[in-house]
Parts: sequence; structure tokens; C-alpha cells
Amino acid sequence: MGIGKIFYNTALWGYGLIDDVMADFALSKERHINKSKRKIRVAFLCQYIPAWGKMEALYKTLKTDKRFDTYLLCVPLNITKHKLVEPDSLLNDTYEYFTEQGYDEAINTLIGREKWLDLKKLELDYVFCCRTYNTYMPREYSNHAISRYARVCVLLYALALIQDTYSSVFNDDFFRYTYCYYAETAYSELFYRQKYRKKIQKKVKRSVYYGAPFLETFYNEKDSPAPIWDFSKNDFRAIWSPRWTTDKSLGGTNFFEYKDVLTEYAGTHKDIDFVFRPHPLMFDNFIKTGEMSKKEVEIFKTKIDKSDNIVLDNEKKYEATMWKSSVLISDPSSIVAEYFSIGKPVIYCDTNTDVKNTKMTDRMLEGCYVVKNKDELVKTIDELRLGKDYLSDKREEIRKELFGDDMSGISAKIADDLFDDYKHRLRRQNETKTS
Repeated sequence: MGIGKIFYNTALWGYGLIDDVMADFALSKERHINKSKRKIRVAFLCQYIPAWGKMEALYKTLKTDKRFDTYLLCVPLNITKHKLVEPDSLLNDTYEYFTEQGYDEAINTLIGREKWLDLKKLELDYVFCCRTYNTYMPREYSNHAISRYARVCVLLYALALIQDTYSSVFNDDFFRYTYCYYAETAYSELFYRQKYRKKIQKKVKRSVYYGAPFLETFYNEKDSPAPIWDFSKNDFRAIWSPRWTTDKSLGGTNFFEYKDVLTEYAGTHKDIDFVFRPHPLMFDNFIKTGEMSKKEVEIFKTKIDKSDNIVLDNEKKYEATMWKSSVLISDPSSIVAEYFSIGKPVIYCDTNTDVKNTKMTDRMLEGCYVVKNKDELVKTIDELRLGKDYLSDKREEIRKELFGDDMSGISAKIADDLFDDYKHRLRRQNETKTS
């Protein structure tokens, strides 16, 4: 290694140390609370709509809790490297979605061309995020910026199944200035505690595990209508959810291996209805990488449209759709864990990679039907279609172990924890004044 490269790596290492020191200072600094008797002010930064279900239950809980004032802050999705992809655009797709869904309290954070609502003026106490990548937010809404006047809390947008994905999700750029991580599983909390052990011991960070609020969202949607299934004439319904990338280091996908297999199967088995729900980034990514042309994407979508028992699902929400289904067919994806939590069978399509699963994933896969080729896939669908669910008891045992029996009250526990944390900070402020 040349002297220049050594100097460069050392500089980066030093820069990281400086960032850590600055973050610890920001997290340990007590913000002045102007009105001790006012309600606790909690904001939810909403941008990636498919992940709204991760925060929705907590938001609704706090909204009806007299101890809190809540703010629903809508940030447009089309942001890369802290900048709007179309800088002259005033379109906020997130805000439009929430207002269309009846959230009259939703706030449009895009107030002009590349101009953002000043969150500091709201005198917030806590800000919840779920998408852990600062680069997709304007700089004004990065954790670094928000931590100067509020405590950043996290409810993860996804349950990482692959060990390497943890490094991406729990990246230092985002979590360096995060105050509290409300872990969705005991496994993820253990990982977080080990990664940030010293900072948690110094009490500049917190990690709490009560369970995943999205499970409440799932169970609240159990009896909700699922319009995507309106076309369905059959009792056996399958959701197919392929991953967005062929990059095996990111888990890979079986889309190209199984797209013809499943469409042909649907054509010859009219007693099954399919909802095809690809990752929102999948087609755009394949076009970008050259693995599919725009024309090929359109041809495939047309093939789906012409089928009378397959529908392409582009809806933002999916909880009710899952409840009204019989089985999930999926590549490695966080949606596997979410579906597993409701107790229905999962066909897990092995992508033949060397990536290391998390411990939770390995345990969960003991209750999934793991298939490695098209023959195993077709055979498993046939058996489940005929009611041969051999893993039913095993799956239920593991489901209870990983997610518990009681899915209610998770958000209420987080609300109480926020209240206790706020009162603790208020006491410290008052003690500082009198000392």
C-alpha cells in the first residue's frame, strides 16, 4: 500500500472518529424544554409509503394519547444525494397519498423549489424515521441536522434477513445521530446493542425491545377489504413477491428463473389466483442494469394483464392483501418475516447465494417451504393447493417464539417509554437549573 493510500485511509478513519465525537456530544446535550406542562411533541417523517405500516400503529396510538401532539411530515420520494431529482418540481407524492387517504393533518414539507419546512420551529421532542438512509432526505432532515433540536427515534422499514443487510440498514451515517432504536425483534436488538455497546453504556443511545408495531398494523387489517383480490374466483390465492436485484451479494432474485414458470402454471391451473407483487424498484432496476428493456417489461406486464387469474399489484399497502391470501412465494425479503408473523405458509425461493442469514432467518426458515428449483416450486404449490401443509405445527411454534402471541399493546408500551424518557429529561433539566 502506497503512502498516499495510507494517508487517505487514516484521514477517513480520523473523520469517522470526529463524527462519532460530535454525535456523542449532540446526543448527550439536553435540549431546553420551554414549557414543562405542554404535551410531548412527536413527528413522523414519512417518505417511503410501502413502509408506512411500520409506523402507522404507533402514530395512531400517539395521536389519540392526550400526553402527545403528533405531526405527520410528508417528504417526497424523488430525492437522491439530498437533492430533488427534479429540482423545479413542487410535486410531493407522499403528501398527495396521505391526503387522498384521509389524513387531513398531513403536512407538506416541500414549501417551495428546494425549500423545506423548518422543523425546528415546531419545537419537536422526538422525530421518528423508518428508512435508514440520510442520502434520500434533504440535508435539513438528515439525522445530523434533526439531532440538534430533537431526539431521533427509529422503527425500521424492514426486517433484514441477510446478515450483510444489517450492515447496510444499521449504517453509521444514519445511526450515529440516532437516539433510540425501538427494535422489532430480540435478534435485531441484540445486534444493535453489540454494534453500539459503548454508546449505550455511556447512555448517549438507547435500545428498547417491545415488539414490532407493524404487527399491530397487520392484525388491525385482518378483517379489512382487499380490493386487489376482487378478480378472484378461487379460495386458494398465492402472492408472488420477487426481489428487486440479481446481485447475489444483496440476496439475489429468482424473477427470471420463475416468471415463465408461474405464469404458465397459472394458465393451466385455473383453480388458483395469483397476485404478482414485485419489489417497487424491480422493473426500474432491471431497465437500468440492462437486464430488461422497457419493451420487455411492457410485454411481461401485458401478459399479466391478459391473464384472468393473475393481477399485478402496485398498491402502496399490502397488509389486507396478505390476510386474504393462502400462501406467499418470495425471494429473500423482509416481507417473508412479515407474512410469517400471521401464520400462513411461505414458499421461500432460495437464490443460491453465499450470503449469511441472520439467526432469526435461519430459525424462521425451519418453518418455511424452501425450494431450490422450478420443480420443487411447482410440487410445493401443488401440495399446498391440495391442503398438504406439512409444516403447519412447526411454523406456529416458531411464529410464537419469534413474534409472540399478543400483538396488541406494542405501541402503547412505546408511548409509555417515550413519556418516561421525556419526564426523565425534564427532571434532569430542572436539576441542572437548581444546582
